[in-house]
Amino acid sequence: NLTAIDQTTDTPTNNFCTANPLAINSAVGTLSEGNLQIVGNTTLNYYGFVSSTIAMSSGKWYAEFKKGTSGTNSCDIGITPTPMCDGSAASEYLGSSGTPGSYSYDGNNGNIVNGGSSTSYGNSYTTNDIIGVALDLTNSKLYVSKNGTWQNSADPSAGTGGHSITAVSSTVNNIYFFAFGDNAGTSGSGYATVMANFGNPTFTGTDQSDGNSRGSFEYAPPSGYLSLCTANL
Repeated sequence: NLTAIDQTTDTPTNNFCTANPLAINSAVGTLSEGNLQIVGNTTLNYYGFVSSTIAMSSGKWYAEFKKGTSGTNSCDIGITPTPMCDGSAASEYLGSSGTPGSYSYDGNNGNIVNGGSSTSYGNSYTTNDIIGVALDLTNSKLYVSKNGTWQNSADPSAGTGGHSITAVSSTVNNIYFFAFGDNAGTSGSGYATVMANFGNPTFTGTDQSDGNSRGSFEYAPPSGYLSLCTANL
């Protein structure tokens, strides 16, 4: 009685990334769907996010995230150099001054946020929108797409229109993680539900794989960008 989307493609020789259950405070939210979905805490409405189990130290990587039907548009999707956020402070959303070195694509306005500063970049997004994130650690660029359209007229394959990020060699641990969560905060204004796809989806797609014929995505990864799995490391 399992649908196709509930069947994992992990094997003993290739494991796909998930969200890290050891890197989330229950006050921020809970994980489900094989640790590929975060549901923000509906009672406490803490700021916060969860990071990926696999970190990236070089190369070019692609992942997709879908805004769920629950909660508000207070959604953050992006990257972080540190895996843990306790969410107890108002400054601990992804891209805030309380999470140094992280970058987020803000669902409320489509801006890229880093160090608490917001830069105009793309369009806002809402329920059922699919956000693609292409991370280029070779050239220190971050790209985001909304439903297949790269924001800021960017082209990750050509290396144009990306948002500049701190070089991975200059981060605290010389790595980045994918990260996702919400910034609803402690005001009781809402919470976010976000689903992640690192190549082994929890939501249906069109089965677009990377250049190594690995992963299953709604939209084709840009040329040269790979799904985050052990076989691609």
